[in-house]
Amino acid sequence: MFRPLAVNIGWRYADARSSFISFVSRISLSGLALSVAVLVFVQAIVAGFEREMTDRVLGILPHVTMTGHAAVPRADMLLPLVLSVPSVKGAAAVVEGGALLTAGGRTHGINLI
Repeated sequence: MFRPLAVNIGWRYADARSSFISFVSRISLSGLALSVAVLVFVQAIVAGFEREMTDRVLGILPHVTMTGHAAVPRADMLLPLVLSVPSVKGAAAVVEGGALLTAGGRTHGINLI
């Protein structure tokens, strides 16, 4: 059976019984196998973390935010219109604006959401 030269040389050194090169070859191969196993394990953990991050944290944040230049006079009529779109799973009306907060003689501008 034909094997490439690199495989023949590697097999010769790994198969030698009483040499220091055989010991080093076995240690390096086991280290390589261990590092690949750890890499696969870490990738599985990262994939699970990414899925949980998408489901839990990013699921809370809105995918679309609609804003206008003027206040909507009848927000209760706009919400059913947005919910009637087939791919919309949920919608909520939010009031947003600026305000001044004064405490202890200090004044700060804040955004109310």
